[in-house]
Parts: sequence; C-alpha cells; structure tokens
Amino acid sequence: MSIIEENLDRQFDSALGARFVNLGRAGQLDHIVGHSDEGIPLHVCDMCGPTLVLRRGQEVGSHVFCCNCGGEYQVVAERDCVQTVATGRVGSAAELEPEADTDLIARQVQDLARTLLSAG
Repeated sequence: MSIIEENLDRQFDSALGARFVNLGRAGQLDHIVGHSDEGIPLHVCDMCGPTLVLRRGQEVGSHVFCCNCGGEYQVVAERDCVQTVATGRVGSAAELEPEADTDLIARQVQDLARTLLSAG
C-alpha cells in the first residue's frame, strides 16, 4: 500500500490509487491477501493447519508450499475435486519465493473499477 501511495500521480492514478489504498487499509482487500481464490477453500498443511493456497486453474500434478513451514504438497484429483498430498520435502528458497496471483488481482481491480464507475 505504501508503494502505491508514494507513487500517486506518477505511476498510479491519484483518485483510483487513493481509493485502493483506503480499501486496503480498511481491511476490504484482506480476502485476496494470503487466501485462496473465491470459492477455493484453503487446504490444510499437516503441520500448520489451513495455510495452503490453491489458485484457480491449479493443475493436477503441480506443487504448492505451506507459507509457514515450507512443506511441499502435490495437487491431486480425488473424488472429483482437487486435494493436496504431502510429499515429505521442504521447498527450496526459490520455490518458497512469494508469487503474486495476477489473475486474481486483475479480476479484483476490474470489479473495483466497475463498482467505482457505477457509483459515479
């Protein structure tokens, strides 16, 4: 939020950027930070609890990592739904690097823009 705020009128539109920062600081964007996409429940790490984030379109056979302990899980299809199974290994530093879910962010920005435009 601070990067957006510092770059209003340079890199980011002043009015839209300020509204976005205010929403973030008010907790209105918490549902997209550190959580699975809408309709996708968090999956459970055997050590840490519900901390595994799956993305929309996550492919069977791909790997996800617990953001707390770094445990690796493989995405599998089980009874017509996607599940995660522990592999017994811990991710490398490169594998544990956070990666923005740009598809989810784009959908949220589009929804926000539609809301702002309709509100006048």
